Amino acid sequence: MGRMASDYLMLFIVPPILGYYLKEMMRPGEDPDGEGWGLLGEVASYIAGTMIGLREIAGTLQGYYGYEGPAGARFFAALARLGQQVRQGEPDAAARRATIDVAGAMLHLPAAQINRSLDGVTALDEGKTDNPLAVVTGAPRRRSRR
Repeated sequence: MGRMASDYLMLFIVPPILGYYLKEMMRPGEDPDGEGWGLLGEVASYIAGTMIGLREIAGTLQGYYGYEGPAGARFFAALARLGQQVRQGEPDAAARRATIDVAGAMLHLPAAQINRSLDGVTALDEGKTDNPLAVVTGAPRRRSRR
């Protein structure tokens, strides 16, 4: 029983915890809280990712809402967002993100990282952060107060 428990611990609990703290240490902004729904959601999402049917909702366990379907169909969701931004007629950050998402889907570019890097450069330029890793990890997140 002890070996099985240690195997399950090393397979299902340790990897998401290490990944969570690694992401939190690299992310500019506040210190990681170390407890709460962020870590619990990460572990639950990791475990759900191993089960057919549950893996499709694993993102909601981490706090990501608005599932856009499998990667092959995300182009259509990105195109709809771009159309919405074009109708607004305002060239803001959301329009830039939507344009890069569509271009990334069409040209097979890493759109998420491009958007993250541009958000980090903008945050550095506007003085929202002084962490040079923001160019890699993105702008600091706004933390909600509980």
